[in-house]
Amino acid sequence: MVVVLIVGTGGDFPLNDDWSYGKSVWKFVETGAFTVGDWPSMTLAAQILFGSVFCKIFGLSFVSLRWATLVTSLVGSLSLYALAKRFTTSRALAAMLSLTWFFNPVALSLSFTFMTEIYFQTTFVLALYGFVRIIETDKMRYYIWATVFSVLATLVRQPGLLIPFAFGLAMINVSKGWRQAVQKMTPFAITLLVYLIYDFWLKSNGLETDNAGRLGKALTAFFTQRFEHYYYQIVNLLLFPGLFLLPLLIVLLPALQRANRPSKLFYWLTIPLFILFLSFDFSNFPVGNIFYNFGLGPKILKDSYWGDNLNPMLPSWAWQIFKIVAFPAMLLTGLLWQRQRTVNLFRTLQGLTLKVDQARLALTFFLIIYSCFILVLDSFFDRYLLPLIPCLGLLILPGHFTFQKKYLLTGVGFLSLYAFFAITATHDYLSWNKARWEAYKFLTEEKEVRPNYIDAGFEINAWYEAGASRPNVKGQKSWWFVSDDDYVLSFGPIEGFRRYHAFPYHRWLPPGRDSIFILWHDTGGARPYDYFPLRVDAEKTTSDGVYFLSTEYDIEFTGAPARNNELPRSGENGFKLTSERPFALTLRYRELQPGERFVFSIWRYGTYNGVGIVFSSDYGNLFYRFETNNIVEKDDKGWEKLELGVTLPEDIKFKKAASYIWNTGGEDVWLDDFEVQRLPPLKKVEPTILYREDALVKIGAEEMTVEGDYLLDEVAGIRFGNADLRTSAKAHTGSYSIQMNDEKTFAWNVRYNDVETFDEFKISLWQYGAPNSLGIVFSTIDGESFYVFEKKNIVASSVDGWRKLELHITIPEGSKFTEAASYLWNHGGQQVWIDDLEIRRRKSSKN
Repeated sequence: MVVVLIVGTGGDFPLNDDWSYGKSVWKFVETGAFTVGDWPSMTLAAQILFGSVFCKIFGLSFVSLRWATLVTSLVGSLSLYALAKRFTTSRALAAMLSLTWFFNPVALSLSFTFMTEIYFQTTFVLALYGFVRIIETDKMRYYIWATVFSVLATLVRQPGLLIPFAFGLAMINVSKGWRQAVQKMTPFAITLLVYLIYDFWLKSNGLETDNAGRLGKALTAFFTQRFEHYYYQIVNLLLFPGLFLLPLLIVLLPALQRANRPSKLFYWLTIPLFILFLSFDFSNFPVGNIFYNFGLGPKILKDSYWGDNLNPMLPSWAWQIFKIVAFPAMLLTGLLWQRQRTVNLFRTLQGLTLKVDQARLALTFFLIIYSCFILVLDSFFDRYLLPLIPCLGLLILPGHFTFQKKYLLTGVGFLSLYAFFAITATHDYLSWNKARWEAYKFLTEEKEVRPNYIDAGFEINAWYEAGASRPNVKGQKSWWFVSDDDYVLSFGPIEGFRRYHAFPYHRWLPPGRDSIFILWHDTGGARPYDYFPLRVDAEKTTSDGVYFLSTEYDIEFTGAPARNNELPRSGENGFKLTSERPFALTLRYRELQPGERFVFSIWRYGTYNGVGIVFSSDYGNLFYRFETNNIVEKDDKGWEKLELGVTLPEDIKFKKAASYIWNTGGEDVWLDDFEVQRLPPLKKVEPTILYREDALVKIGAEEMTVEGDYLLDEVAGIRFGNADLRTSAKAHTGSYSIQMNDEKTFAWNVRYNDVETFDEFKISLWQYGAPNSLGIVFSTIDGESFYVFEKKNIVASSVDGWRKLELHITIPEGSKFTEAASYLWNHGGQQVWIDDLEIRRRKSSKN
């Protein structure tokens, strides 16, 4: 409770991967339906049920789930204390092991989340306790106890199966006959059976996901992983437990004074490990994802994910200290372990007559099997190493022990340092996440920015399903469910973005005040087109020298470090692109429209023509132009003007793009006086119905122009746009209809001239999909003098779900407009299909 009072419980928001587990709890509490979700790879069932109990009692929130984990962590620590007393007569030593695990920075940080590790650790320790008591007493109640918690551990994470398997192997060695051997393996058999039934149930109900962990995947990985993979995994596997058992190791140093001399095998193992350790460059230690240098996280924002703006950071020399400490800690663990009889590999297994020796042998089996399991995983995280700490701690505990004051005080001192770091870093983790959610709510609630325009970091975008997952490429959109990143939450500046707002938070490590920033694409190429043309003459930069500024509006362009005064065309500066610095002058554009036009020009000097202007959609997979040869002008000083003109296609399928200058490599090139012009689409001739008696337009989606650019009506051959929305997925009549959604909200614009008082218009269409999402608009061209919107007047319906919507109006007396328009507006943004539009225009008898 003291730790919780110091750290706090954060707020109602997910952390790390627990957004996915929270979704499963939410669905189970609200609907009673059990699902694991698409993201997790673990079994998860026991954790979902336990979290649901807390949410039923205390309310549906991540704070309730956090309390569930904190209670589980406390139970796990007390259980480890009770278990340690089975290995040593010293209560203080048992307490030291329990506190060493509880204040492990990774474990404490995870205790304030709804991640699976704490639940697995607690059920794992409780299962161990049951098996140790089986070895001591062979009573049935402990068989039940061990089996129940083995099942629960397996229904949190699949490696729970290894617990009864390892203890079964150890106990078989001292079994008398096959009946006892079967009895010892019964907890494993029951646990395996429950797992297989659960797995079959998931498959039968379509709940299994591609991410689900499988033995076949592990075996495949074992034979396909590269040497480098095992190299880094093994070193981390050895270093992590030693470093975080250090307080206990120091206290146990007196035990070595009376220890037997290490075996020759121990020395032979130490030599290759020492060579392996010396060759390790520590760039991969500590392995993610809870640790990030000198803090606890993870920090999964656009900048920090790639290692930018990642504070606090330790200097490189500090990691050398960890390197100096880590290897002796690893050796000390080995020496203390070797002191126990189970590590003597020349002793026969049948000779283990002491009960505690059998327990240590079972723990050794588990350590070996579990270590091999996590070594082959593609995703190797520091949190996966947590079960090693209590196992090794139990293995090195001496049965009888007398403390020495200097070692005890030193060990407690190190434990205090670990606790201080764990508490302060966990506080900071919750603190900056709280500020992040405040920033997100500011954007979505106060500024009414839609979630799919925000990169708020992994957890938020995943929780709100703001986009699709994408390739993991630095410098582009984040991989985590980002649709558009007009706004980005970050810890600091990001190239191409401008600061919009800041949300401060208090940091304890080191003490101070920091902020979560809202960044945005400056104008993002925003309209109105009066912003353009934008010119960059390399004379103005931001104060930090990172960005060029345009001559007007101070719009930021990347590449200011390339500024150069060797050969300017105008003014005092130009810029120089080299093979080492090949890119500059990036500007991003959003809200792109069909038919928009861009004209880019830049003056360049040099015989090399590998420098050009690029304009492309995000990733360049939908639209890409690269111009290096279109020289439109030269001057008498050897400069030439390169120009690129772009007109966006009518069937545009992207909303954002970027332009930049690219030196494809090889030679230095000087450039100056860049200009970009953005122009509106050329005015298109809209379909117009001239006044005539009983004029009729009928349009489905069947007939198109030869080029496929327009749809044709069935009466007068009038062309209509929106051919790109045609689909064969549904149709009221014929084979096609028009599909609208939240991105395609307008369709079938029709203009009318010679409009007079009392003219009658009857407009109808058939629609399928969300009711009240789509309606018919009839208005003046400016939409101000006269405006009617009809979405409820359903005059007919069909058995297959189509409904006929109709708008019938008469131009009122006194109207002074002579032109009007009608169109369809999907104002609800939901998916809707439309077909068979009819427009009748009649001259009223009153006219």
